Amino acid sequence: MNLSQLQYAKAVADTFSFSRAAELCFVTQPTLSNAIVQLEEELGGRLFNRTTRKVSLTDFGIFLMPLIENVLLAQVNLKNQSRAFQNIEETQFRLGLSPLINSSLLTKVIEPFANRHPNFSFIFTELNLTDLYEQLADQKLDFAFAPRSSQYPNQSKLPFYEEELLYVVKKNSKRTVVSNLSLEDIADSTFLMVPNECGLANTTRELFKQKNLNLKEYSGKALSYQMLETWANLGIGATILPKSKVLSEDNSTQMIFDESGKPLMIDYEMVWNNKNSENTNFKEFIIHFKTIVPSIVGGIHQMDKFSTI
Repeated sequence: MNLSQLQYAKAVADTFSFSRAAELCFVTQPTLSNAIVQLEEELGGRLFNRTTRKVSLTDFGIFLMPLIENVLLAQVNLKNQSRAFQNIEETQFRLGLSPLINSSLLTKVIEPFANRHPNFSFIFTELNLTDLYEQLADQKLDFAFAPRSSQYPNQSKLPFYEEELLYVVKKNSKRTVVSNLSLEDIADSTFLMVPNECGLANTTRELFKQKNLNLKEYSGKALSYQMLETWANLGIGATILPKSKVLSEDNSTQMIFDESGKPLMIDYEMVWNNKNSENTNFKEFIIHFKTIVPSIVGGIHQMDKFSTI
């Protein structure tokens, strides 16, 4: 097992496409496919279901992917800490992430800035929202990435990206498939939730509150988005997830629309402490997010619409 194999597996999980993953990893598709086969043989199970039309994570893959992501994140932190120790002139940015953030997208939009500033390094830390904003206020973090919130008015903010919210239920459930599915259409469902440590629970509750709809919550709580999917697939209830967090195609998923026919979205933002606004390095990074990142995000989303296996 090597880090390249883990990186290839993570890329396929992010893109649901072997060809697109090979492009992102700058290798040929046979090279990537063979590496993943070798990884699966060593781990003792298949990570992906492969057909001519789609790629999806197996239950084994869903279970192992968070562990693979942790190994890759540890590698990044190891490199950054090593460079920081050897070069005291290096500038570090400490980034705090809600678990809802698409970390793959974040690394893509940071990459051009990092290439222009080789003396800058980035330390990623995943935190629940309470700790995230406490550490930001205490200046233990430089920037935070989280779902948009009206709380914390003393922080400066910039939009990051938005993504569709999907209604997830058991595959082949008896529920009638409705075009332009609305919240009213699914309000009779019992919804599976995670604790409100990442922002997803509050986002779901706020959507129903805005429509004056009663949200029927399942009495238990899941500790991961993967478990929400597993429970939905077992028919325990339904759930609402951001598109990037839906890993398996074993469930039935539908987009949700508002009364104007637009998909319901969850918005994410970058937040920082006003005390740091005059720091030159901070200004450069903020300018990057204000001027460059929107076009990168737009380009990635456009490519995702037309990506094929």
